[in-house]
Amino acid sequence: MGKMMHFGTDIDESTMLGIDRLARSTNQTPDALLQYAIARLLEDAANEAAFIQEGIDAVDRGEIISHDVMVAEIETLIAMHRSRCTA
Repeated sequence: MGKMMHFGTDIDESTMLGIDRLARSTNQTPDALLQYAIARLLEDAANEAAFIQEGIDAVDRGEIISHDVMVAEIETLIAMHRSRCTA
């Protein structure tokens, strides 16, 4: 981890109470929880950007699926899901 810097923001009372409760129940400090949450947010955003870029790169390479093929695949997946839910 790099140099630590201070970050401050206003949080409504209800949210702060929830953070405090979660911190106590997980035996962590509110600061540790917020650091973890921010790290996850940044990681999720980076993963989403990479996923989108993979799609853009695939299109640039001509790796595209027609609308009709995609609809058929989705309908197949839905049917498989429904059959498992009713079994």
